[in-house]
Order: sequence, then structure tokens, then C-alpha cells
Amino acid sequence: MNSHRRRLILQDRHVPLPRIVPATELMVADLPERVSLLDPILSSNTLALLYGPRGLGKTFVALGIAWAAAAGASFLGWQASRPHRVLYIDGEMAAVDLRERLRLLGSAPPTLDFLIADLGLHSLPDLGHYTGQSRLQQAWGEPELAVLDNLSSLAGFKLGGPDRWTELQRFLMLQRRCGRAVLVVHHANKEGEQRGTNRREDVLDLVMALRQPADWHPSDGARFEIHFEKTRGLRGDATQPIEARLTTDALGVARWGTDPCGGQVTMSWDHMGDGINARSQWMSIDTNDPTTFSDCSITYNLDVDWDWPKLCTVVEHELGHLAGHDHVDDPHDVMSPYYVYPSAECSPPRSQAAVAPDRAPHAVASSKHASSSKKKKAKSKTRKRRASAARSKGKKRRVAKHGKQR
Repeated sequence: MNSHRRRLILQDRHVPLPRIVPATELMVADLPERVSLLDPILSSNTLALLYGPRGLGKTFVALGIAWAAAAGASFLGWQASRPHRVLYIDGEMAAVDLRERLRLLGSAPPTLDFLIADLGLHSLPDLGHYTGQSRLQQAWGEPELAVLDNLSSLAGFKLGGPDRWTELQRFLMLQRRCGRAVLVVHHANKEGEQRGTNRREDVLDLVMALRQPADWHPSDGARFEIHFEKTRGLRGDATQPIEARLTTDALGVARWGTDPCGGQVTMSWDHMGDGINARSQWMSIDTNDPTTFSDCSITYNLDVDWDWPKLCTVVEHELGHLAGHDHVDDPHDVMSPYYVYPSAECSPPRSQAAVAPDRAPHAVASSKHASSSKKKKAKSKTRKRRASAARSKGKKRRVAKHGKQR
């Protein structure tokens, strides 16, 4: 028997047992109800494992889950009903690489915090030992969800044990008793199975495996399938595999899933009056499944005083609806129902304001109406004034053409 196991046995001798509870008492016990963090996969006290091969997108998925839970937003069809406090602990990635991946997600939710080994003078505490666990819990506040990325860099690396799962398991079960969810990120071995012992699954509620699609090509980038290998509490369609891909739209905004409506979105302009920036519309047999959306269109309001940050953010917002995202309460989030702040991707100022394209039917009608009004006024004025009005008209047409090109 090695010294580590002997120490654990000695510790167990001094740990009091829970009180024995009769079945009749348990049946009516007033216990805390689970709170949904990211429906339907994560609730308070959920212990989850996400694993996959190197470079397939584990951190992208873990960041997306953390971001959605913290923002009260959605990710891959999973929805958070409100913002939650999330702590993301990274023991492996360079801070500059993590920053670049974060920027792809949009405006940062204020309830998402990071503990990054690369930003410290020393390594993070070893979560494979109770002293490291204690140090972490004293420093991390009260997150509702903790993401550990990844197992090999955060547990067992200091004390020589390649898999100190026994002590880490105790730590995870303590978090469950505290009503805290934990997502552990782990590597797969060369055969595609999770590295190390499969005893981890015994106490876990959810095990997700990232796999490469059979038709994957290097040009596909971050494209993978998510398979559910253990689903305690999940039923039906929620347990079916998901294929995900990181795509970039026409504005350079990265988003998960497929292009909205397969990339077939009709854009137009119209007069809508005050109180609305744009309207997105689509046909669907299932409003909860954006892959069924068709006949998609976005109409922008000609009565709005547009500038580049606003137009860019509104385009991103409406495309978000076509990708299946609902409104959120955070004014800093691009899916806020009201435009308050530009999104992170749209914040850099542009030298020229965005102008409605002159090919939009209603925009042309508006231009003709303005021209007719000027001609009526010009009848009672001098030829010089009429020439000035004509020059002004020519300038407006050149600006509209420039807007069309942009």
C-alpha cells in the first residue's frame, strides 16, 4: 500500500458519517431544488466532464458554455435563463491565445471571471491535493459554475501522480453538496477515449465527448461532433449528438453552428418610423430549431440615423435571431432588445457613416420624392438656385453609391 492511499485511509477514520435517514423522512425532506444554469445540460450541483483530442475545440466549447451561463444567453441550443457567476480556471493556455478566443464571442459578461496560470508568477495550486483545493476555494469567491481547463494541468502535476482522481473526486463532491456546478475539461488518448482511468464517470452526472466527423477536412477548422456518453437526468432529444462548427459571417463576427438560414438572407431597407432599428423574419416548422429556418430576411429602418458601430451591431443582432438566439437582459450583450452599446467586434470607429444602398426599392422611391419636392420649389427661384440644387442632388447620389459598395 503506497503512502498516499495509507494517508487517505487514516483521514477517513476521523471523518464523521452522515446521519442515517429513514426512507419516510427522506420522502418528505425539504431539500434545495436544482437551479438550471444552462438548460438542459447544466444545473446547480452538476458534475460534468468534457473531453476530446488535442486541437479539436475543447476550450472553444468550454468557453462557449461558460460565456452563455454568465451572460444568460444560449450556446448550441442550450439556454441560460439569467446570468450566473462563472469562474473559468485555465492551467495550460497562453493568456494571449485565450484572449483571442474570447474576442470571438462578443461583449464580455460582467459575471464571468478567469484564473489563468499564464498570468501568475507561479503555477496554480494543485487540485489533486486538499491543500491546493483549500487555497482555490479561499480565493475564488462563490461561483455558481467552475470550469477546470484542463485536468492534466490542474491536478496531480506537482506531486508526481499522473491521476490523483481520488482526492479530486472528493473535491468535486464537496462542490455538489455546496450547490455548485463544475465542468472539467480533459484530453483524449490516441484511441479517442478519455485519458487515464474511466472511474471518473462513476460520480459524474454528464460526460461529453468531442469527436471528429467522418468527413472532416482541415479546411473545416473548428468542426466536431459532441456525443453524450453519460447523461444523468437528460432524456430524449437532449441526448442526441450535436455537430458544431465555428463560422464567420460577412462582418467577420464568429458564431457557432451553421450560417443563419444557410447563408441565404435577403436584406432590404424601408421606412419604419421611430422606435425600431430593424426587423428579421423567417419561416420555420420548428421555432426552436434554427436549422429549419427558411425564407429569411432582414429589413433595416431608413428613418434611423445610422453610423458604422450601430449598423454593424444591429446586423449582428438580427443575424443572431436567424441563428436561433433570443433577447437577453444584459445591455452590453449584442442580443439585448435595445441598442445601447456597440458590440466588441463593431466598436472600432469607421471614417464614414453607413448609408442605405440605393438599390433598395423604398430607398429609391424616397430619393425620387425628395428630388420632386426640390423641383417644385425651384420653379419659383432663379436658374442659379436650380443649378445649385442639381449639384446637391448629384452629391447625394454619389454618397448612396458609396454606401452600396460598402
